[in-house]
Amino acid sequence: MSSASIGRIANLMRARRWITTFNRSVILLLLCSFPPAGIDPRVTAVLALLPASNCAQLQPVDPRGTLTDIQHAHDLNALIADARRRAIDHAYFTDEQVLTRIDADLPLIGCLARAARLPPELLASVLALELDLDYHLTDAVGDQLILSPLGEGFANIDVGAGYAQVHIKRLKTAIIALNPNLPPSPFLRAYADLITDASAVDLTLFATRYRALDVANAALMLRYYTALRMGSQTQRLSLDDMAIIWSAYRGGVIGTPVDPDSNHRWALVNYQHVNDPMLMGDTLIAMPYLRYFSLRFNSINP
Repeated sequence: MSSASIGRIANLMRARRWITTFNRSVILLLLCSFPPAGIDPRVTAVLALLPASNCAQLQPVDPRGTLTDIQHAHDLNALIADARRRAIDHAYFTDEQVLTRIDADLPLIGCLARAARLPPELLASVLALELDLDYHLTDAVGDQLILSPLGEGFANIDVGAGYAQVHIKRLKTAIIALNPNLPPSPFLRAYADLITDASAVDLTLFATRYRALDVANAALMLRYYTALRMGSQTQRLSLDDMAIIWSAYRGGVIGTPVDPDSNHRWALVNYQHVNDPMLMGDTLIAMPYLRYFSLRFNSINP
């Protein structure tokens, strides 16, 4: 192929990327012009129980090394020959955008992690990984439509809600499984009652419109998958444990109440005993995020 042909192909690819970016920007600009709906009084009552601050002492961390490590992890993921082990990466946000967005929510994440008795670095990392790997243009458009006055109609579609991408039907099942052993947080107990009583449409609206409830959904699902892996053990989770728990959050565990189908990632016995974060792309990419947020929250992990 001549250099001129290669140049034409490169120019065509750049033009297509520009058109895609332009179309994305126009769609989101139009959708963002819708006025927001008013706050639901049920949400007001639940949010009033959430501590507003002083849940974690955050440490400043230079993100440049982490960004390099994340890119290396993505490169390794691309080299995994078995597509079943390779992480699906929608690449809607850049790595820098992911860290910026999650860093801004760390005080809230710290409070919700404390309420759910989870390591805050696990909750922060899972939210970051969802943005990094699992968020795409359809999600962005859907979220903006749900934020609009037309939101109730669009919330009928069973898609992952908000940044945490939690499916409400699975959340309702997880609450049933968790309720006997739910941590005694007034906020968490009140929100669990709301999840039980409210419709799936309302809960999709809430998770998309209120960041605290979006993060709470992630915390509750992580509480479920943590208990599924660790049982009644109370030892501190290692970073390897957290990476495996994240992979279940994304891929499911076969034959369990939240994931009854046979097309999920883990068999229960494997999920409970595997400890190799190099096993698959999702866990590979999780490690630099987990290390970064451990430093941000000044956590020490084995």
